[in-house]
Amino acid sequence: MGLLTTAAISACHRLGLFKYLRESWRTDLVEQRERLSPLERSIEGLRRSAETVEKSIPEQIDQLHRRLRKVERESRTLQLLIADDQAHRHKWDRLEATLDEISIRSTIERALSTSVVEAPMPHMLLRDLLPPATYDAFLEAIPRDEFFPDKDPIKRNLKMQQLDVAPAWTRRALTYLESTIIGTLLAPAVIVRMRPYLEGMYRDEFGPTLGPVLAALPHAPTAGRLMLRRPGYKLEPHLDPKRVAITCLIYFARPGDDARYGTELFALDRPPVLTQSNTFYPKEHGYKCRLVKAVPFEPNTALVFLNRVGAHAAEIPSDAPRDTKRFAYQFYISPDPAALEAMVAHSEKAVRHPVSASS
Repeated sequence: MGLLTTAAISACHRLGLFKYLRESWRTDLVEQRERLSPLERSIEGLRRSAETVEKSIPEQIDQLHRRLRKVERESRTLQLLIADDQAHRHKWDRLEATLDEISIRSTIERALSTSVVEAPMPHMLLRDLLPPATYDAFLEAIPRDEFFPDKDPIKRNLKMQQLDVAPAWTRRALTYLESTIIGTLLAPAVIVRMRPYLEGMYRDEFGPTLGPVLAALPHAPTAGRLMLRRPGYKLEPHLDPKRVAITCLIYFARPGDDARYGTELFALDRPPVLTQSNTFYPKEHGYKCRLVKAVPFEPNTALVFLNRVGAHAAEIPSDAPRDTKRFAYQFYISPDPAALEAMVAHSEKAVRHPVSASS
C-alpha cells in the first residue's frame, strides 16, 4: 500500500468519514428492507392465492362435470317424457277406463274375504287384488328407471311428492293408487280385517287400559312409495319403525319376473322389545331369526302383515341376471298423528288434573 493511500485512509478515520458511510449504508439498507418487506408480503400472498386457486381447480372442474351430468340427465328425462306421453296418447281412454272404483272395490273385497291370516306375525296374502285390466294399466304406469332418483342404482324409491317430472299416465295412475285404491278402498278394509290383531298387539305392548284406547284411534296409510330393486339388494330381517302398525306391499310383477324375489318372513326366539323408534334389526340385539316362509313375488298380489312379533327381509342376489328388476308399492298403516297427539295430551291432562279430565 502506498504512502498516499495510507495517508488518505488515516485522514478518513480522523474525519469520521468511514463511520458516516457505514451509518449511511445501514440507513439505506434499512430503508430498502422496509420497501422490500411489503413486496415480499405481496409476493407471499400471491403465491398462497395461486396455490389456493390451483387446489380449487379440480373441485371446480368436478362441480362443472356434476352440473353437466345433471343437465344431460334432465334433458334425457324430458326426451323420454315426451316419447312416453306420445306413446300413451292413443291409449288414454282405455287406460282411464280401468280406474273404475266399483270393480276395484269388488276385487279388493274378494281378495280380503278369501285370504287367511297366518303366522309368524299375523299376515295375509291378497291374490288378484285388482281387476286384470287395471293391473295391466298400472304396469304401464311404472316409469322408466330414469325417472327414479339415481343416488343408489340398486335401491330406488319414488314418492309422488318428490316427482318433479314424469309421464302423464304415471302421475295419473299413482295419484289414483294413493288416493282412491289405498286411501279409500284398501287401507280401511285392511284395518277392519286386522283389527283383532291390532287390538292384541296394542294390549300386549301397552297394557289392558291404554292398549284398547290406542287400537280405537283412527289409523291411516302413510309413507307410500314405488320401489325399484336390482341385483345386489339385500335387506336383513327387521321390523319397520315403531310407529308402524301394519306394513303393506303391493307386488307389481311383470310377465317373466322371477317369483323368488319376494319377501321372507321370520319367527323370533322371543317377543321383540323395540328399544328404538326407527327400523329394528333383531339380530343386532341378540335375537335369533328363523325363516318360516318365503312369500313369492307374483303378479297382482299384496302382502299385509302386522309390524310386531316376527321380522321380514328381502334379497336379490348379486349373481341374478343384470336386467332383473323388482317393482313394488309399499305403504304403512299407523295411528293418525293428530289423534295420537290429542290422546297423549288428554292423558297428560288427566294425570295433572284427574277431576277436570274425567268430568
